[in-house]
Amino acid sequence: MIRAERVSGAVAALLIAVTIAWSGCAPARPAKSVVVGSKDFSESMLLGELVAQIIEARAGVRVERKFPFGDSQACDDGVRSGRIDLYPEYTGTAFAAILKKTKPLTRESVRGEVEREYAKDGLVWMPDLGFQNTFAVIMRSPTADQPKITTVSALGAVSPELTIGFGHEFEFRQDGFEGLKSVYGLNFKSIERMGVDEVYDRLGDGRVDVAVGNSTDGRIPKRGFVILEDDRRFFPPYYAAYVVRSAALDGTTGLRPAIQALSGTLDAADIQRANAQIDIDKRDRGEVVKELLRSKGLLP
Repeated sequence: MIRAERVSGAVAALLIAVTIAWSGCAPARPAKSVVVGSKDFSESMLLGELVAQIIEARAGVRVERKFPFGDSQACDDGVRSGRIDLYPEYTGTAFAAILKKTKPLTRESVRGEVEREYAKDGLVWMPDLGFQNTFAVIMRSPTADQPKITTVSALGAVSPELTIGFGHEFEFRQDGFEGLKSVYGLNFKSIERMGVDEVYDRLGDGRVDVAVGNSTDGRIPKRGFVILEDDRRFFPPYYAAYVVRSAALDGTTGLRPAIQALSGTLDAADIQRANAQIDIDKRDRGEVVKELLRSKGLLP
């Protein structure tokens, strides 16, 4: 009997030790906290900060910021695995780069498709923020002795003389370089791959002749770059919204209405102006976001 009690006590002690060790290995999360992630470029971090501040103010929940969490695939993996609870995404990116879809490409059909597919994995697409940020094929403004190119299709004839630059992710996406090249018959002299935020400097200083940027980036108008028209409608619509774990929405009081408060509040001019303040004027991201939210009546 004494021996049995000793064995039982030893087993209990072992279980306690294992439990303590396991809890030490598991990622710690403060009680009543929400983890917000972002992609690895400036606008995504801005949108991450935007929702973080509104959650803190309206839901009274502590927010853990993971800016940047990674590229599109990393953020998708993160929200599906529960390492983050939400992050800003674009409908066209989810449609083409994550779900690998190609048609149809209307705003409503793309939105409907991503909502249905993500719901199967317990993920909710919140309402659009009100603007889209599409890929933009950009060039420097032409000089007097250069031909004026206004469409991507017109770029085809001169592309063998030019160097193009774009972010690393763009090369491998369904809505990326290979598709663009095929649809428009592009055949560039050389290709430069870089971080998304580097393309503007390299285009500006002449290291590349053409670049693929983001249409809402404030550096495009500031530096006088020209956006070429996607005249064959290669790119799908890219409306910004938050992808959220349904478990987080159901388990966090006030989270859903806090995020919904941002629905339809931003246009392309708003986001381009905020991007410029951060990327060009080098202002603090948190302060820019706070001013933007106050200007929309969302913060006191």
